[in-house]
Amino acid sequence: PVRSEHGTHLLTSSSQHYSSFLDESYFSVLVSPRQSKTFSVVKLVCNTVFVLLLGVKLKFNGVPWITVFLPTLLSNAITFMTIKEEMKYIWATMGSDMTALCRPVACACDAIGSLAAKIVLLTFLMTKPKDYFNTETSASPRSVWTTALTPLWIFVGLSTILRLIPYYPISATRAYKTKHLLAMLLSTLAYFLFRGLQPLLLSLRMDNIVEHRWSIIFAPSWVLTFFGLACSVLMISLSPFVNGFTNGDFRVATQRLLYISAFQMTAISVASIFFLVLVTQKLDFRDNALTGWNHDSVRVLAPILTLFVALILTQPLLARTMLRYQ
Repeated sequence: PVRSEHGTHLLTSSSQHYSSFLDESYFSVLVSPRQSKTFSVVKLVCNTVFVLLLGVKLKFNGVPWITVFLPTLLSNAITFMTIKEEMKYIWATMGSDMTALCRPVACACDAIGSLAAKIVLLTFLMTKPKDYFNTETSASPRSVWTTALTPLWIFVGLSTILRLIPYYPISATRAYKTKHLLAMLLSTLAYFLFRGLQPLLLSLRMDNIVEHRWSIIFAPSWVLTFFGLACSVLMISLSPFVNGFTNGDFRVATQRLLYISAFQMTAISVASIFFLVLVTQKLDFRDNALTGWNHDSVRVLAPILTLFVALILTQPLLARTMLRYQ
């Protein structure tokens, strides 16, 4: 039971970091369970509305770009509110240990970089002609997308460094430090692949600086997708060992947390597989991949919309279960 508890903690910690990549930040039930649950659901709703508006924009071209990006800007504002509450809690309880602030500061870097990149990209979309982004027709490659995402590269680098700074409670045992370090390394690696390497490869490909097939460009997303599936299988396989826990309430909370986390990670992975297959087929088999989305946008974005609906339905239950687990 002790070994399975350590494995459960490691996998659930990694899964929460993995699941949070759809957002700009994580949320902590230590600050305010009701507030955290509300914030997480509202942010998922904002992302769902953004995907819907993006599909409408690509299909009918009748929605202004500022309207499309408005839900994501609202999500950024909620993220900053969540980080503020997290830092206030940590300062009040562990103010003398500055390493405890590394995690929320790293999330603040994520949010700032994401917001800056959105503002730059939105400015480009609203002020530049449509052909400006079609680098395939240019006489020479232009670093349009790479330049637009420069703020993201800077803050992703800062966040990665901060995430590698370990924090342990004063009474932490050696076993706790080991499993915490493993979870930290796994989540930091997954974070860098998704928030750093994947956007970089996309921007380099869209700027025609590299000319590999789009299925290769999405390699980091494929790696994370199958990593999520593997973690889901491992978490489900740990369920029988949880029955050895002597504390009945802890056993129930742990099993429920395992099943909900496994469901969410499976949903993320399956939706990602469908999305990656559809988007790479669309991009690899067109001469001009950056145009002609009016007929394909709904079909390509459908897996993401389905995923967000599933996460919205399960997120409140996950937050309540995490509170009982802690």
